[in-house]
Amino acid sequence: MAPETSTVADGSYAPLSRYICMNVNNNDWGLVRGFFEYGFSEAGMDHVADVGYVPLPTPC
Repeated sequence: MAPETSTVADGSYAPLSRYICMNVNNNDWGLVRGFFEYGFSEAGMDHVADVGYVPLPTPC
C-alpha cells in the first residue's frame, strides 16, 4: 500500500498514522476555542495539507 493522501485518509495505509487527542480543561475552553475553530476550518485544513499532513476528511 502506497503512503498517499487518499490511502492515509481512508485508513488503508496506517503504519505511521495515529489519532491525536487533546484534553482541555473546561474552565479554559475560551482560551483554546479559536485554535480548534481555525484547525477545523477550511483554512486550517489547507494549512495542514501545506505542511505535509493529511487533513481530516470532509463530513458527508
